[in-house]
Formats: sequence, C-alpha cells, structure tokens
Amino acid sequence: MSARAVLAAGLLAASLVPASADNVTATVSHWDAQNRVLTLNDNSQFMDIPAKFALPSDLKPGSRVSIDYNASENGVDAITGINVLP
Repeated sequence: MSARAVLAAGLLAASLVPASADNVTATVSHWDAQNRVLTLNDNSQFMDIPAKFALPSDLKPGSRVSIDYNASENGVDAITGINVLP
C-alpha cells in the first residue's frame, strides 16, 4: 500500500469518529419554557430541548440540573436526559 493510500485511510478513519456521550451538572441561569431553551450559569445554552423531558415551567435560576447529551465537533447533537437535582 502506498504512503498516499495509508494517509487517505487514516484521514477517513479520523473523520468517522462517533459522537461521544457527555454530562454536565450546573446551575440554571434562565429557563425559557416556551422556546425550550435552558441557559446555564456559564452562559452555555441547550436549545430545542425535546418535550419528552418534563422540566417544570417555573424552573428557577439557581436550580441545579444534570444534563446528559451526545456531542461531536459540531456541538450538542442530542440531549439524552435531564434531571433537576434536589
């Protein structure tokens, strides 16, 4: 196999890296229940949160949440779980 073919195979394999599962536990800064956007205290946002995740409409700033999600180099691909912590 030529060096060029090996390099091409390596680049192809690197581009096929799957999304990775991630988790963040943080404090809520703002919850927009109508648009389903959750802003955390570091100003990161989780947008278009699926309705299957029942978050209280009155989720208040200062509440703690744990968010499970799949991420790639493009950012958050899918939210897989959200829990409001005590």
